[in-house]
Amino acid sequence: MAGPAGVPVTEHDVNADGTVRDAAVALWVDAARQAYLDHCALLQRLRERSGLTLRHRTGTLPAGALLGRPTSVVISASTTEFRPRSFTISMRLRPRGGDQEVALNAASVIRLEDPTTGEVVELGPPAAFLLIALPRCLDAGPTLLIPFSSDLWIPPGPSHPLLPRRMTRG
Repeated sequence: MAGPAGVPVTEHDVNADGTVRDAAVALWVDAARQAYLDHCALLQRLRERSGLTLRHRTGTLPAGALLGRPTSVVISASTTEFRPRSFTISMRLRPRGGDQEVALNAASVIRLEDPTTGEVVELGPPAAFLLIALPRCLDAGPTLLIPFSSDLWIPPGPSHPLLPRRMTRG
């Protein structure tokens, strides 16, 4: 059985010695985070309706040379941590077709801010469910990035001020 397809490593992604450049890792992590966020339909609607600004802070990235000399890199992304005012998207980079088999990890903390006051908005339990529980229940199959849809189901419970009224169930 074939494994997931990866991002092809080009001559622009490697150093003179053939190892992956740190800048390539940064680009891949940024693309993985953005692709994951692009699939968070509820978060996008919330941001658009409320006028909030999505902010992210990515931690220290691993050195690209640790990936060795791969022909491609498979990248996965998922929400791994949820806090009242932020959540963390973790990305894992796995080299394929090269001299290394080590997986590298990176993480970005995501939050919503009021653009006028700079206040970070509390996300609440419904958002936690959508960002953590749903992706683990979905079978994404062999994909470059593991996306999810936040439109599948809203758990029973009281409405939340950040969720559109039609998306809450009592």
